[in-house]
Amino acid sequence: MKRNWTKNKQPAEQFNTELLMALAFAAYRENDNNLYTEDVVYCPTTGDRQEFVTNKKHMQRHLAGTRLLQILDSDYENARTARDFLVNWCVLRTLQEEFLSEFVAKLKEASTQTENSATACGLFSFLPAQYNKLIDKQQRETQLSQLVYTSNWFGTIGQKTEFTITVLESKYVTKFNCYHVFGYTPDENCVSFFTSNRECCNSGAYTGRVKKHIVDSYNKNVNVTQFGYVKPVAAVIKSK
Repeated sequence: MKRNWTKNKQPAEQFNTELLMALAFAAYRENDNNLYTEDVVYCPTTGDRQEFVTNKKHMQRHLAGTRLLQILDSDYENARTARDFLVNWCVLRTLQEEFLSEFVAKLKEASTQTENSATACGLFSFLPAQYNKLIDKQQRETQLSQLVYTSNWFGTIGQKTEFTITVLESKYVTKFNCYHVFGYTPDENCVSFFTSNRECCNSGAYTGRVKKHIVDSYNKNVNVTQFGYVKPVAAVIKSK
């Protein structure tokens, strides 16, 4: 006769979901409004080693009672606001048949449950940063919807031109080991360029050569003037 050595597993302890979400915002605040997913982070420019307590670990320690976080009323308010925003975001994306990431859908689903286990700390630790990211995306899409009607190409190919840009998005492109910058001028004409200079990722005045005129399918088919050899105006003046 075979013995059954399988132990009966106790159901995981459940925690109020609003508490978990508020903890996520408290951990985010504890880490100076940063999301750390690893204990050790290396600075990409200097290579310096920096050690952090991850947001997830902050939350787990609090639930275990080993190191309590200070949870403010504002953390609960932010949690509810973020949850409501996620719900509306997912509904609109579905109705408009636009792309909805599986991760955001999963985060929304967990946020609408009454309770979750401590294993959800990993998921909820992303909530503050993801909420801020979606707010920025929403504002960017609203601005883009207007630029579709106003943006025109400017300059001739190869022409050196000075322009002022309000940056809508700047992101690091690993494949090319540089940044891609997208924004618009005071005349509401869209501009984009690649740069290895982090300083060129901010809004400001620049010079560059017109590389090409495109219709950007990634950005609602808006007319975009692409630049190359972009430098801050201040750097150009200093080198003369």
